[in-house]
Amino acid sequence: VRFKQRPFGQVCWNCRGPVTRTDIVCKKCDSLLDGYGDLNYFEIMGETPRYDIDASKLQEKLHEIQKSLHPDRFASKSRKEQDLSDDLSALVNQAYQILSRPEKRARYLLELHGIDLQAIQLDAPFLDRMMELNERVADMDPARDQDTARELLQTVRVEISLLNEQMDSFFQKDDLERACVALAKLMYLRNVETLLRDVLKEL
Repeated sequence: VRFKQRPFGQVCWNCRGPVTRTDIVCKKCDSLLDGYGDLNYFEIMGETPRYDIDASKLQEKLHEIQKSLHPDRFASKSRKEQDLSDDLSALVNQAYQILSRPEKRARYLLELHGIDLQAIQLDAPFLDRMMELNERVADMDPARDQDTARELLQTVRVEISLLNEQMDSFFQKDDLERACVALAKLMYLRNVETLLRDVLKEL
């Protein structure tokens, strides 16, 4: 979904009343507004860009916005507002899906700071271990190695939990570089976790 940008000092397209950068509905005439091209997902959801956000408040904000964008409110409105309602609903849902999931939220936050996760170079011992784990899982026989897969999955999930705690700590200290390294390692471990779950499903 693409929206034109809303420049500072813009007025409502319908009543010409003043609107702020993050308004969704005009406070004067209740018309749905356009111009979200320069807003990030945090701003759309009324949050300050940070890793540690309140999940319950985020969900409350989602329901609040969904209520304001409900199709019934725009049944008798202009075609423009009906289209905006549909597009904004999709954008808000996308923002919620990213911000409500810690690892996706972390990646998005790093992207806002111009940090490319793909450019991070991890230490050789970790990469060697990930290669060994992937090979070990690839060699597993679903009919014979269920117990081994469960034990390894438990170990991997403990490591994932520890890395999530470390990443949270790094974000709180505004240490974005180390947070990025922790997230990159998490992505590798999540891949191993998925492979192990597939082994356990095959029986």
